[in-house]
Amino acid sequence: GPVRVNAVGGRVALRGVATECRVDGRNTEIDVELARQVSITVYNEGDESVDVTPAASGYMLDALATSGRISLPEGTLSITETPNEQRASGAVRGGGPAITLRANRGDINIRAK
Repeated sequence: GPVRVNAVGGRVALRGVATECRVDGRNTEIDVELARQVSITVYNEGDESVDVTPAASGYMLDALATSGRISLPEGTLSITETPNEQRASGAVRGGGPAITLRANRGDINIRAK
């Protein structure tokens, strides 16, 4: 079934995620690596980063960093920017399950697999 993680402080590292997942963090470094493309949602409040490594197949990305930065593999999507936030959203490799990421004061990093 779905995985749900709530964390305050420290670090959460999930490897080989193969089912729907939601992670809510406060001042928590969050690192998620997908074994296959599934829907995930990550919310983080604080200066720590959210790092996600999607599987090699397609997905729909919806990422918003408020008072933080977004980094994506080159050629993935464009990042729109306002004075207080960065956003990246759209289909990657033809689309698929949703990857929804929110970071307030922290950075969002999407890594290539």
